[in-house]
Amino acid sequence: MSQWSDQGTENRQFQDKPICDRFRQILDAVGSLPGESIPQVCQDWAETKAVYRFLSNERVNAQDILSGHFHETSKRLAACKRPVKILHDTCEFVFKRKDPKPIGSTRKLPSKMSASKERSE
Repeated sequence: MSQWSDQGTENRQFQDKPICDRFRQILDAVGSLPGESIPQVCQDWAETKAVYRFLSNERVNAQDILSGHFHETSKRLAACKRPVKILHDTCEFVFKRKDPKPIGSTRKLPSKMSASKERSE
């Protein structure tokens, strides 16, 4: 049986073979330590920088990276004879700080208090 990285890249949409081969190497490295960060998986700065360089390459995009995964997932779903439950997490992270000025804010949401006050006016 082939490695899971081969399955994930078999139906890829990369523009050329060297890019696909490099992606397979990255998948193998990430698969060897699931859940770890890229620097921890790579173990040295040169390899970490190479992975980040790959991810910022103009010839590589999210669709290219995910295309093999999407294809394999659709094959697995098509093979199912029964309904499939799909879990989806819709939560948002809230990072509260006493003083957000030093780090800045990503987005300001209206509080419940101000939203109800606006409706009453």
